[in-house]
Amino acid sequence: LSSISPIKPITKMSAAYIAAFMILFIAAPIVYDIVGPYFDQTNYEQRNAAEKPVLSVDSIRDYPKTYENYFNDHLPYRTQMIEINSLLEFWVFKQSPVRKVIVGKDGWLFYNPEGTDGDPIADYSGMDLYSEDQLDFVAEHLVQIRDELKQQGKRFIVLIPPNKECVYGNSFLPDGYVSENTTTKADQVVQWLKNHTDLEIVYPKTEILSAINQYPQYDFYYKTDTHWNAIGAYIGACQLLKQLDIEFPSLDQLECEAMEYSGDLASMMGLSKYLQYDKQYCLAGYTAENTVKEEQLEEGNSNQTLYTNPCAIDQSVFVVRDSFSEAIMPILASQFQSCFFVHRASYTPDMLAQYPSDVVVLEVVERYLNRTTPYQWHH
Repeated sequence: LSSISPIKPITKMSAAYIAAFMILFIAAPIVYDIVGPYFDQTNYEQRNAAEKPVLSVDSIRDYPKTYENYFNDHLPYRTQMIEINSLLEFWVFKQSPVRKVIVGKDGWLFYNPEGTDGDPIADYSGMDLYSEDQLDFVAEHLVQIRDELKQQGKRFIVLIPPNKECVYGNSFLPDGYVSENTTTKADQVVQWLKNHTDLEIVYPKTEILSAINQYPQYDFYYKTDTHWNAIGAYIGACQLLKQLDIEFPSLDQLECEAMEYSGDLASMMGLSKYLQYDKQYCLAGYTAENTVKEEQLEEGNSNQTLYTNPCAIDQSVFVVRDSFSEAIMPILASQFQSCFFVHRASYTPDMLAQYPSDVVVLEVVERYLNRTTPYQWHH
């Protein structure tokens, strides 16, 4: 017993700390009720906050857990605490506060998704390439689509925008990320399709890399976003239009304005209002006619968009797309009398009859290449 240290009495300083903590603990909710409405209440987590559960006989078993989730999501000062933590992680420790964002060099952010949103880091590293059987499956399916559309008098083109990581990864990913294979899945698929089919494939990776060297004053993808910007999209659109025998002016012939921008990767980290160093470009001068009209087919639904331009080429284009086509829309639409764009999530085969077209484009970004096969192209 003699070896047991005696309990030290509480000093005045310790008592003061305890008293201050208790006062803050009790006062914080009261203060929040008064000043809380003046704090930023925006949800930057890109998910819906849990709703307050209703206690009932059916929900009583799960009620404690669901209420805990609700309480955690609506905790006073939650947004501010997350914001402070994110700022410390990013500015002090130079790392991302969320796993799905990688902080690269010189302010570049990269996407490292979890689940079913592709794997651009694995694509960059050249891991897990397709087998010949898998490549054959993709080729056979795309040829089948082409043949079905050809019977309908439609031309079929596949547009594959490259991942941001496969364009800028060598320069701006952290040093620990190494490309083990110079061939990516997209390189592999495109080469296989060119060698084994007569499909029309537009994969503007080489042209974008060349333009980066030619125009070092521009970024071709957003630093804080997963997508290419208007300039990168312009290079991709030019290659698609070239496939359709339409030549476009080079970048140095265009008017280009830039404004501050903060993208989806910054938002994922909860730092949108702090990371405003990115550039959003606005291009003009790529067409003599500027009479493009946009009609939203469903109010508040950007998944379906129709452009019309009576002064353009007398052809119609139908595009099944992902989000990379958003920057292409005005460029492509400037050249044709009708351009219908539908996001893959909203596409149905009857749309092909509803919006007659001469050309059908399947646009699928590199990390979604496994999504080229589910589509149907006839009723």
